[in-house]
Amino acid sequence: MRLWLGMVGAVVCAAVVAGTASAANSSAAIQSASAKTCHSGYVAATFSWGQRCVRAGQYCKLKRNPEYKKVKFECKRGTLRKMPHKKPKK
Repeated sequence: MRLWLGMVGAVVCAAVVAGTASAANSSAAIQSASAKTCHSGYVAATFSWGQRCVRAGQYCKLKRNPEYKKVKFECKRGTLRKMPHKKPKK
């Protein structure tokens, strides 16, 4: 009986370790997939509708302007534009 309990305990421990390793691997895969790289001239942005590479001149929707502004773009007349830099007051 002791041998059987010892084997059950070993199996449970192995399952816990395997589950933890699997969870760590899957979270690492999710993080690497979420790190999007964009070509030069584009900016990586995460919006409510997904991750995108955006740049000035692309089509946009005015109703999504608050999200564009988080990545320093604005939507004017259906076209993305970079927000102007504000100079600090002296």
